[in-house]
Amino acid sequence: MSMKSFIIRVVIFLVLFLSIIALFLLPITVVFEQAACRSKDLDPYSRINFVTECKDFNADLIIIGNSRAKDGYNDALLSKETGLKCLNLGMAGYPFNFQYHIMYKTYIKQNVKPKYIIAEIGPFSFLDYTTPRYTIEMLPYIDREEFKFYYDICPELSFMDQYRIVRYAGKYEEIFSEIWKLRGSEQIQSIAVDNLEDVPVNVAYEKNYLKKKKFAVERDPAIIKVFNSFLDECNAQGIQVVLVCSPIHTTDGLSHFDMEGFWSLIAEIQKGHHVKVLNYQNLYGNDLRYFANSMHLSPYGKYSFTRRIAHDLDSLNIIRSTKKN
Repeated sequence: MSMKSFIIRVVIFLVLFLSIIALFLLPITVVFEQAACRSKDLDPYSRINFVTECKDFNADLIIIGNSRAKDGYNDALLSKETGLKCLNLGMAGYPFNFQYHIMYKTYIKQNVKPKYIIAEIGPFSFLDYTTPRYTIEMLPYIDREEFKFYYDICPELSFMDQYRIVRYAGKYEEIFSEIWKLRGSEQIQSIAVDNLEDVPVNVAYEKNYLKKKKFAVERDPAIIKVFNSFLDECNAQGIQVVLVCSPIHTTDGLSHFDMEGFWSLIAEIQKGHHVKVLNYQNLYGNDLRYFANSMHLSPYGKYSFTRRIAHDLDSLNIIRSTKKN
């Protein structure tokens, strides 16, 4: 057998072998993507699916931000307290560019623009990345218009990733892991909001949530640029934006950050934008009743803070409440 014939046979074998593997594994990628796009209770899939299905909701007030927004504001209670139609679009684990492109842009193209936006700000996972940019959780959605930004921030992606067999190449162990998680996830039931007595107070406090002793001020230029563009966009459309820093545990949380540097950065961003800033970072001090961990509120804290923010937005004439006394 000549060398040329041998090479041709090897190439044919490899092509057939890879084709068989592709035909076997491609259905697995379809199963994963279908499960991801159906999930209602496993982040981040559930949040992306939630906003995708959120058509013609037409909220008066929306809340955007990371997990501190998602877990810190009770939109049903806020609606009740203000008389406005409120919607929480918080997306846990991702900084503002994800919140803007995935949650806000998806929402705004399917709904009437809101009158008010609460943008949750903070020193952690707001203007920089605390989780990997490139993750398998985003891949089922990257052919969507709002995910064009994802190609820009992920050098791992190319135009060839529009094809499933390419974007999931070498990730089949991860796919099976995700399918398992999606099948086993359980929906968390929301708590009643009618009375404070209904809200659990004694919840376990997660110690050592922040592993580092000190964090530098987040200053990713690309994310800051997106945030400034968002504020310009809202100003042009007559949307009142309120930048809110929700409570942080004083000892376990605030002490880890350069808060003076953070607020200096916010002051820089605020220049030239018609936005209000409300700082509640010290509101609950070290009182563990209000915290699930150093950066996130407990159900009791969430209920209490939502009532506080509703009261302040009204009393400071930031919103026009329609609540009937």
